[in-house]
Amino acid sequence: NLLHKILKEKENIFYTNLFLAGRCLAESLSVAPELRTNITQKLYDIYWDENEFDVLQKTVLEILNEIKDQKTISKFLELLKDKESYVRWRAADALGQMRAKEAVLPLIELLKDEKVYVRMSAADALGQMQAKEAVLPLIELLKDKESLVRWRAADALGLLQAKEAVLPLIEILKDKESKISGNAATTLGQIQAKKAVEPLIELLRDEESYVRGMAAFALGEIQVKEAVEPLIELLKDKESDVRGHVALALGEIQPKEAVEPLIELSKDKESDVRGRAALALGRIQAKEAVKRLLELLKDKGSYVRGCAANALGLIQAKETVLPLIELLKDKESLVRW
Repeated sequence: NLLHKILKEKENIFYTNLFLAGRCLAESLSVAPELRTNITQKLYDIYWDENEFDVLQKTVLEILNEIKDQKTISKFLELLKDKESYVRWRAADALGQMRAKEAVLPLIELLKDEKVYVRMSAADALGQMQAKEAVLPLIELLKDKESLVRWRAADALGLLQAKEAVLPLIEILKDKESKISGNAATTLGQIQAKKAVEPLIELLRDEESYVRGMAAFALGEIQVKEAVEPLIELLKDKESDVRGHVALALGEIQPKEAVEPLIELSKDKESDVRGRAALALGRIQAKEAVKRLLELLKDKGSYVRGCAANALGLIQAKETVLPLIELLKDKESLVRW
């Protein structure tokens, strides 16, 4: 009765009533089949309406994932074989976001599709679904002739935390496309691949700033002491993004020898870098940085003030209590939070 009542209400452009009905359906154990079909079909139709907003279609998939309607999943599975590549791509994307385990083998088969964006979508979906059966096919996809496909394959292997992919990923650190080598570095960091430390340290000298930054990120995730010295040296990089990534990496490794260089970095002209340096000092619990962090509570950048407050909370020095209480009056809510 409640579902019927919700569906009879006047609908708005955001499908508030339909989405509520969908979520109620996901929670209900006994709903008449025709009502279930009515709701799921309406949701399915919104996903395929090219005039709808992406955010609404994303919500549709979230609700369908909660409902776990086998008829709807079967429709999407059938569309993986559609003659139109656009349909295959969208169906793969939907099944990935719905975490439909029945789709794993068909999606693995779709990794061989003739269309680049279909192979990309299949790789994305398998990564989202944490499909361990896809590890070897995704490793094979690292050799794809299209750089965008190699990039998505590396991303998916990172989501899968696939240790078997370490050596192939180390190999594509040499990829001529900076996006690919950078993403391979990120994935090796997510996997915490200690075998990759030496090539990642070498990558800190890459001519592309994106690659240097991702190599720094990866070394921070792996947390090895031999990376500390080259990372400290990279705090002088000309690119602010790289300096920021290095600061966070050092915060993950927490070496005491990085404290002074990070205090110096907290004076950087870029507010993002100053903030990340503050966060790193907090992670290291550097009591010798308290004076500088107190100064940063008055920084013109709200992000920096918030990071400094966070860092002082981690260090837990008594002399910081009154300045932090004063900061509760800050005009920016994120700083007060």
